[in-house]
Amino acid sequence: MEIQLLPWTHCMTSLSSKLYKPLLYSSSSKLVPFSSSSLSSSSTRVSSSNSLKLCAAPLEAGWLDSLSCPSPHAAADDPTRPNADSTWVIGIDPDLSGALALLKSDSSGSSAQVFDSPHLPVQVGNRVRKRLDARSIVRLLQSLEAPIGTAAYIEQSVPFPKDGKQGWWSGGFGYGLWIGILVASGFSVVPVSSLFVEERV
Repeated sequence: MEIQLLPWTHCMTSLSSKLYKPLLYSSSSKLVPFSSSSLSSSSTRVSSSNSLKLCAAPLEAGWLDSLSCPSPHAAADDPTRPNADSTWVIGIDPDLSGALALLKSDSSGSSAQVFDSPHLPVQVGNRVRKRLDARSIVRLLQSLEAPIGTAAYIEQSVPFPKDGKQGWWSGGFGYGLWIGILVASGFSVVPVSSLFVEERV
């Protein structure tokens, strides 16, 4: 009897070495036909859906953890850091026509500011289109002088079929650009579903 080890490849995470589950296969094993009538299609769908959710959970947790920087309260111990004694929250709509909202409070009171997303014109084929201006976004975030680890809530990009290829590309590009700049600038990014935002507004 010959036995082969087949690697478990459904979830490839940094934990995969700890979660390695080899499958045993014997060339002399008899295959038993599976009757689809023995299980309802809905229960099969649920179990495969649940296994995908279980498989995706560590991946999503790892990705969300990678978007977090040290807590702003950790910086409060450093008196040389500007705005270390205040509470900040940033909200971002990453679309071209979106904006950045800043809410901050300290011992003197609270304030709110809104900034349009910086963009510039770019020639794409025969048309001039708007694109987010990465350098201006970096300068805007630096000018805020926010404490390291400040929470930045960003609306997740959800394209609609009627948006077309450019809309899909632009939404994903803007979402990714904002996340990259925010994390590199020391913010803790929290993706928020657009449905969640619409329900609260």
